[in-house]
Amino acid sequence: MSDNVSTMKEDVAKHLQSNGFILLRVEDIDDKKKYIFKNTEGIQATVKEYQLIKYLKYDELESKIFIANEIFDDLQNHMKKAIHIPVAYSFYYLASWLYRYAKYYDTVATIKKMKRILGYNPESRGIDYIFKKNGILDTMGYTSTDRDFPYYWNMEDPPFDNRPAFTMFYHPYVQEALPSDYIGKIHNKFVIKTPIKGLHRYEEDLKEGHENGTFFEVDNTTLVPFEVFLYCMANDDLGCTAFYLYSYIKMKNQIFGGRYDCPMIKLAQEVGLSNTTMKEALSKLRQHRVIDGIHNQEYFCVLLPDGERKANTYIANDYIQFAGVAKPYDKIKVLEANEYLKLEEEKKKEVEGESFPVELLPF
Repeated sequence: MSDNVSTMKEDVAKHLQSNGFILLRVEDIDDKKKYIFKNTEGIQATVKEYQLIKYLKYDELESKIFIANEIFDDLQNHMKKAIHIPVAYSFYYLASWLYRYAKYYDTVATIKKMKRILGYNPESRGIDYIFKKNGILDTMGYTSTDRDFPYYWNMEDPPFDNRPAFTMFYHPYVQEALPSDYIGKIHNKFVIKTPIKGLHRYEEDLKEGHENGTFFEVDNTTLVPFEVFLYCMANDDLGCTAFYLYSYIKMKNQIFGGRYDCPMIKLAQEVGLSNTTMKEALSKLRQHRVIDGIHNQEYFCVLLPDGERKANTYIANDYIQFAGVAKPYDKIKVLEANEYLKLEEEKKKEVEGESFPVELLPF
């Protein structure tokens, strides 16, 4: 780590301490310092997480975001570059959170700023085709490019309890109430990506004005807490691909009672990623205890018959279980072909060598 970067992190750490955050510990990892804090609510996080929390003005009451389960198939059906599927998913997730909790005015989160949050150079155009006007997400019907956005939100009165209501920035009442310098904070070219699926689940609902999106109805959705997003985006080991994979496993856990049994090759196919990319992301998730993996057989060998092969079990952990730093995890023992054949031969000899006690013979 360069002296400049190290000094910058120390300065940020001091600033957090001066603002009421408690420094729990400093961990040295490969000559890099990781500062672990907790806030007044006792939530632990790294410096980078707190930088995101501060910028987004995140509150624990803004944790819940439900994402439509069909997004995984829809992205794979529309994205030509598989490597960008996790970026598209993470961008849509962030756009949904910004809209649902009326964060656009507080953050003035332009698409460039959103790209930076996702770990990309704001000036790079390599992924702009995903979320530009009439880009992939717009074409899919997941987003639209708009100027207006929620200025604030509140829960509706009965009989619509637990349904958020949004008051838009360009509503006449808001424009009349806000001082001119507040209105000037939003320049004329500022646009957002409205998360259509959050407001209207399907195209016909959009046309007919039915508010049945994931902000209002959560059937066939997955709850992915915002703390998980913050953790993945603040961690250089994880990022969009790990967040996407976690979200998919979380969905499957929800369907299959808190665990998902799946061979690794099949898992890569299901999420639309190469086997190498998926395995790297899964390994990082397991190192950080974001995902737990259970091996349901003693060892693996390429010669092992299909009938004796058992899929691994994957469990998406809650945020409180995540590790502050990467840690080794138990990997399945892999036998070479000659080792496996030797072991099978020993098993065969044991079976053939078993003798039947003479005293049990019927004569």
